[in-house]
Amino acid sequence: MHALNTQRAEPSIGGAGSIDLAKTQLPMERTDAQAIAALSGKLCVSMKDVVDVYKAEFDRLAAGARITDFLIVLALNRTRSILRARRAPATVN
Repeated sequence: MHALNTQRAEPSIGGAGSIDLAKTQLPMERTDAQAIAALSGKLCVSMKDVVDVYKAEFDRLAAGARITDFLIVLALNRTRSILRARRAPATVN
């Protein structure tokens, strides 16, 4: 067995145990699904909400992209920013 083929623990969301990402219904690569699950747990936002925002941002970025190597990273950063902004309390001037 190759050293890089070791078993890794799947992300846990809200202490509810591990998530079998191979069985999720996410329409994306496993790497995307792992990042989305981690983001969902970190921000305490449902997976569906994270997937919805991520897909919209990924599609928006992909539409005008000439180089697609970093679309996942850019879409995840935008998703994180959008979800954090939704959680932020409104400030009164």
